[in-house]
Amino acid sequence: AFHRQDQTLSSLAGPNQTNEFTPTVDGAGIEARVQFNTWQQLLHKVQNFFRRIVGKKEIDFEAKRIKTEREQKNQTQELTERNEE
Repeated sequence: AFHRQDQTLSSLAGPNQTNEFTPTVDGAGIEARVQFNTWQQLLHKVQNFFRRIVGKKEIDFEAKRIKTEREQKNQTQELTERNEE
């Protein structure tokens, strides 16, 4: 967890003014480490995050992509074979 403080009020005080800044928490959150290589991978991570929250099974997007590529390759081969006949 982390919190952030707004430091702008303390930087506005001039050199002759006393700096009586009372620290306040302006925001709070949870830190997370996320790593992705493409925007599509980021979207998949976000989708799976929300699926976990609502108790649904995660989707294996990599396996789904490989399956789709195989199907497309097979369709292309079938069309090529039909055209050759």
